[in-house]
Order: sequence, then structure tokens, then C-alpha cells
Amino acid sequence: MQSGVIISIENEIVPSATVIAKGINTNDFKFASADLDGKYQLQLTPSIDYVVTVRSIGYITISDTVNLLQDRRKNYILEKSTESLDSILVKARAPILQRGDTTAYRVEYFLTGNERKARDILEKIPGVEVDGRGNVKVNGEDVTTLMVDGKVFFSGDEKLGVNNIPSDVIDEIEIVQNYDPIPFMKNLRDSEQIALNIKLKEDKRNFFFGEIGVGGGYENIYRSHANLFYYSKKLGLNFISGVSNDGQRVFTLQDYIDFEGGQSLLLNDAKAYFALQNSSFGRYLNREDFTQNRNIVGAFNAVSEVNPRSTFTAYSVWLDDQSQFKSVANRFYPQQQLDEVLIDNSEVDALLGLTKLKWQYRKTIKNYWDFTGLLRTAFSNSNDGILSQISNREDRFTNSNSDLSDYSIDLKATHNAQWSDKSFIKWESEVKAGKNDDATLYNFNQPVFSSLLDFSGDPNDLLLDQNRNSENFKIGSSFDYFWNYGRRSQINARVNIDHTLEDYNTLDQELLSDGTQVSFQNSGFNNDLEYKLTAYGAGLNHTFKNEMHNLTFGFMLNRYDYSSQNLDQPLQQTTATKLLPAIDYEVSLLGGKKISFNYETSVSLPNSTALANRFRLTGYNRIFRGNPELDERYNHNTRLFYSAGGRNKGYLFTGSASINASNGSIQASRDFDSIDQITTYIFLREPNSAVSLNVSYLHLEPNWRFGLNPNFRISSSSDLINDDIVSLDVLNYGYKLSAVSSYKKFVNLNASFRQQFNSYDGFNTNRFLNTSFDINLSHDIGDNWIVESDFSQTYFKNLTTGVSRQFGLMDISGQYKPPSSSWIFNLNLKNVFNVDSRSNSSVSDFIISQTDTFILPFRASFEVSYTL
Repeated sequence: MQSGVIISIENEIVPSATVIAKGINTNDFKFASADLDGKYQLQLTPSIDYVVTVRSIGYITISDTVNLLQDRRKNYILEKSTESLDSILVKARAPILQRGDTTAYRVEYFLTGNERKARDILEKIPGVEVDGRGNVKVNGEDVTTLMVDGKVFFSGDEKLGVNNIPSDVIDEIEIVQNYDPIPFMKNLRDSEQIALNIKLKEDKRNFFFGEIGVGGGYENIYRSHANLFYYSKKLGLNFISGVSNDGQRVFTLQDYIDFEGGQSLLLNDAKAYFALQNSSFGRYLNREDFTQNRNIVGAFNAVSEVNPRSTFTAYSVWLDDQSQFKSVANRFYPQQQLDEVLIDNSEVDALLGLTKLKWQYRKTIKNYWDFTGLLRTAFSNSNDGILSQISNREDRFTNSNSDLSDYSIDLKATHNAQWSDKSFIKWESEVKAGKNDDATLYNFNQPVFSSLLDFSGDPNDLLLDQNRNSENFKIGSSFDYFWNYGRRSQINARVNIDHTLEDYNTLDQELLSDGTQVSFQNSGFNNDLEYKLTAYGAGLNHTFKNEMHNLTFGFMLNRYDYSSQNLDQPLQQTTATKLLPAIDYEVSLLGGKKISFNYETSVSLPNSTALANRFRLTGYNRIFRGNPELDERYNHNTRLFYSAGGRNKGYLFTGSASINASNGSIQASRDFDSIDQITTYIFLREPNSAVSLNVSYLHLEPNWRFGLNPNFRISSSSDLINDDIVSLDVLNYGYKLSAVSSYKKFVNLNASFRQQFNSYDGFNTNRFLNTSFDINLSHDIGDNWIVESDFSQTYFKNLTTGVSRQFGLMDISGQYKPPSSSWIFNLNLKNVFNVDSRSNSSVSDFIISQTDTFILPFRASFEVSYTL
């Protein structure tokens, strides 16, 4: 390593100078930037000849020849230029240009000649990391939005552009900190978002690019894809399609979340982000261990600048998926002292769709309108065969066939305006509507829940017909007024109102062999619920900030009026008024250290399903019933965060501690008969809290990153089992060690070792240990070959019973790209050890389970791709 200080002939410090080292006989490239004290550190590979260039605006550029055998210190002295600034800019552009929150990198200073895509350039920019999928981080923080020439590219997900935009069309790469899509809003609020803006060369602003490929292999494996992009100044068109049966989804859960906003959505609306994961679309995509799979995806996106003030965006994604799943679970019910073997075979045929239209209208530079329409659809047919074996009863076989259709539409209008130099407003209104229909036919080989379900058909061939449908409608509006009444002070006043209507209906009935239908309504089944909620509130926040401190404190005063009308029951009405205080404080210390403290309160209301008071069969051994007497939950959330270090210091450190507590919680009260359970929701006014600690330390060497990530979490709550309150204490703690290398001409390693200890104390006591080891090896052989292998070993042990399991998985791939060719050849070997299943374990207050989930066997495929 070479380090030192950059000064002028007058012995003045030259801050922020750029230091670039290019290998004379190799493609090696190194870059450093001096800090405010003129200090720099240049990580050079020993025994390689470099030309080191030192430049700074207003000074004459100097060059030096360097070949290091050991670390050394060398200062550089710059002479002030006598030329005018305009003359200097004409002769050469600075490699890096800082403009407020934006840092621009001129790519010609970072090229070595082997770059093919945008990701190849990004990997050379200091502080930027690109993972295997194309996700980008800047100084350890996720990029949330990708733009091309200042316009959001596709859905804003950076992976599409990073992996597909050719390197030879790029002129500059800008990293925008504190990014906000509404420029004048940056005067109102600090944003955690980071945008990546790819600026194109003047003669490359109208081009077509992409990649198409097709492949096949052993065991009738096939896979094809087409990622096509057209870009011009006023029009962008993108088409993505693919089909495969090799066990890898062409369109994943993360792709779905990225289409909806990804990291940007998480930062702006965490509740909406996690709702995507729990949606019917998200839950389905999250199932990735198949015994068989075929999926087809088609996605289209168009962005048109109708005029300088108006932009229209449209995209649509459709997924046709057929999958088969199998699992074998060994379950122990400690309260009943029963063991169960559960064998589950299922198959699903699903069609999922997502279509979004957006119109952005910029009336003036201080008056922005956005209109968005989103349509989600999901259709599926599934068949689930379950065999339950326990020692004290005959084997129970349950077959269920389900048809699901789910529609939802979301219309949203947003208006941002700057009224004056010191005042701004934001108005947002939204209308949502949805409909869900689920029809399921259960077939049992013996009676179930005989105390509730009075079957009259053949006891060895019983049919239960179930229909569930729900309709929901929500309309809401919010208005924010921001006033910067001082240079460092701001007041934000807010009012909002939301109104929700839901109709929830279920039907459980026996279907006899002659077609007769016998309802179980007299046994307490069949829900008919009408739910209404009106929530409105007003609040005030005050913000004070300077160079060191940023303090926001305030409150919301909310009122909730909700009612539920169940079948043959009187109207149940509830009114609650809650004061929700919040405080957020951040202090920036010397050396890039930051400390932040956050405290906020929230209210969780019971949903319509939880308020429906009649029974519903929900599985082979479960009946569920809601409770119209449920209360709202008042939550307290506190978080303390600390960060230090930086890439110029050789390390990055973050640590956080959080405490979550509530006045009670909605819990499941379970009554057991053997392994069969009847579950009813209750509001249990018992202490409910959780404390968690997370630390991340990253040590940075020239070609290595070493990480340590310990974690700790303890939670306390209560549950009700057979009318007995059980106190539940769950302790999770563990650590992760990681090492990542980044050599250009050597084998690179990405390895991690993780151990997680789980302790559960409730009605029973259990201790688990989960250990996993993952290692990825990759090697660029010359400029044309890339060979990669992935190996993972998982081991877990029940420390209470002594039972343990382990399994290992390995994939190998190789890629060849001929010199100066657009063709790419890929060979992939999946599940090399031909492992038949993955294993995992879980524990709760009433069940301990160890599950083997079956996966696709060994498969090999060869794929040919052509880049456009």
C-alpha cells in the first residue's frame, strides 16, 4: 500500500485530489481520493508497474511511475495552474466531480478494456459493490432507484439496467445521496434513498440492447429467456420473457417486490413492503423447493415523455406457473405427548398478473402531480394430499382441491407543491377495492371434529365443501403542510382520514354422494360479517437540524371507529382515541460517526377475519373462530443505532438495539383433542415485549472483506392452551463470519459460517442449534472463461432430544465468451450431490417439528445466449 499527503508548493493542503494508478503491462486499475486533510491511501498490487496520476482542479496534473515491493509513504506536491478554469475544463475532465449530494464519475478514467455491461464499470468505482444478481450498494447502503439520463429506468430496479446496459454507451455514472423524486422536497426532509444515474454519450441516446438465450439438458431440462430494451430520449421500451423447468423461477419474489418499488418502498412505506410478501402473489412466489416446476413469465414496460411536463409509464407482468411439492414432517405435541408423521404432496397451477399505469404531470417546477393505477390478479387451482400418522389412531388421509381467484385495484393521486420559499404541501388520496373467492373441496377417509361436524355420509369417504369470499373497499386521504420558519427549523402539520368496508363470508357444508348439500350452520359454522372502520387524525411534528444534530419530535391524535356485524348477532361498535407520540434524533460526530435514536408508537386493529365469530375449517386438523370482542393493541417501538468507519478507514461498523412492547396482544387460544385443535382469537392482557441487538463489523483489505455479525433477541409473551395461560420466553442468538476476496487474476472466495442458537421456554423447554457453511468459488480464466461453484452445508441439532440432521448442496457453472463475440455459452450443474431434500426445524408453544422438504434431483443444462 502507498499512502501520503498531497500538498501544494506553498505547503498548503490539497483536499479531495484524485489519485489514479493504471497498470503499464496489465489491466490493473486502482483509485483513491484524498480526504479533507489531503491524506490518501492507494492499495497497489506488489511487483506491478503502475503509472500514478495525481490531479486536482486548479493544479497542474503530475504523473509518477511506481512499483511497490512493500508498503511505503510518499507525498505529492502540486503546482498551481496559471490557466483559466475554462481552459482546464476544455483540455480534460476531472475524473470525479462533486455537486452537493451528487458525485459524478467520468467512466473513461475507470476503464481497463474488458468491460461489457454497466456492472463491470460500477465494480471499479470506489465504495460501490455489485452482487451476483446485480444489486448495488454504495458504502454499504442499498441503491433504491436506477435512472438513465435522469429518468427512472423501467420500474427503478437497478438489476435490469446494471446487468443489461452496454458499457460502451455510458459517459458518466452519478451517485445521488439523499435522493428524492420531487426535487424541491429535498429542502423538507432527509432521505435515506440512494439513486444511481447512468448518463449516456451524446451519440448513444437512441439504441437497442438486450440478450436472448436458450438451453436444455439432462432429465428433459429446458430454459429460455429474452431481455430486450429500447431507449431513446423520449421513449423507453422493455420486454422480458422466459420459460424454464429447471427449478429456478424466471420471476422471483424479490423481482415482484422490486417491480413494486423494492428498497425505495421499504424506506417510504415499510407496512406496504411487508404486505407484498404476505399477499397471495408473494406467498406463492416464496415457495421455491419443488419436486417439479414449469414457469413462464412475460413482462412489458413502456416509458414515454409525452412532452417536457408529462410522462406516461406502463408495465405489466404475467406469470404462468405449474409446481409440485412434497414434504415429510416429524412432529411432537408436548402437551399431548403425541408423535405425528405428516406427509404432504401438493401441486399448484397458477396464473398471476400485475399491471400498473402511471402518469406524472409537472405543471411547473414547483407543482407536481402523480396518478397511479395498479391491478393485481391471481388465479390458481391446487390439490393437496395429506397423510397424518400417529400411534393411537388410524392413519388419516385428507385430500383438498382448491380454486382461488383474487382481484384488487388501487388508484392513487399525489400532489406536491411549493407555495413559497418556506412552505410546501403534500396531498395524497387513494382508493382500493378487492375481491377474493376461494372454493375448496375436502375429502376425508374418517370423520373429523365429531363434536362439531355431524357427518351423515360414508364415514370412509366424507366430502366437505367450503367456500370463502371477501370484498373490501377503502378510501383515504392525507394532507401535509411543511413550513420552514427558520434556517434550521421546520413544522409539519398533518391530517388524514381513512374509511374501510369489508364483507367476509364463509360456507362449510357436507356434500353427499347424491349431490345433496347439508349445511353445518347450526353447528356454529358459516360466517357472514360486515366490517366498517373509520380512522382519522391530526398531528404536528417539529424538526430542528444543524451540521451536527437532527431532532424531530411530535405526535398524532387518532380516533378509530369500527364495527362488526356477525350473522344473528347484534352490531358490535368500538371507539378508541389514541395519542401517538414520536421522537427521532440523529447526531453526526467527527470521523463519520453517527448515533440515532428513534421512538414511535402505533395502534394495531383486529382485521375482519379475526372478528368473524363462527367456525371455519382451515386444515386437516384445525378449526378457526374469530372473536368480535377483540381490542386494539397499543405498541411502543424504540431503536438506538450507531455507525462508524468508512472505506478510507479500512472498516465499517454498525450496531443497533431495539425494544418493542405492547399493552397485550391478540393471541390464539387453542383447545386440543389429540392433535386436533380448535383455535379462537382472544385479546390477552399479559406483558408482551421483545429486545434485539444486531452488530455488523466489516474489515477492509485491498483484496479482501472480512465480516462479523453477532445477533441477539429475547421475547416474552403469553398464550392460552386448554384454558391455561402459558408464559412464553424465546431466546435467539448467534453470529456469522464471512470472507470475500476480489482478485482480478486469481480464484475468488465468498464464504460464510453461521451458527444460530434457539431456546424456547413455555409449556415445554427446547434448545436448537442451526449451523450452516456456504462457500462460493469463482475464477476468471483469461478474459473469456468464468468458472463458479456454490457449496452449502447445513447442520441442525435438537439439544434437548439429541436428534440431529445435516445435508449439503452443490452447484457448478461455467461460462465462455469468445473474444470480440456477442455469443455466450453456459454450462450449469445443479444439485451435484443429488440430495433429495432440505431439512429444517421449528418450535412453538404447542408443537416441535422437523421437516424434510423434497427438491429437484441432479440436473445438467447447456445454454447459448446472444447479446444485442
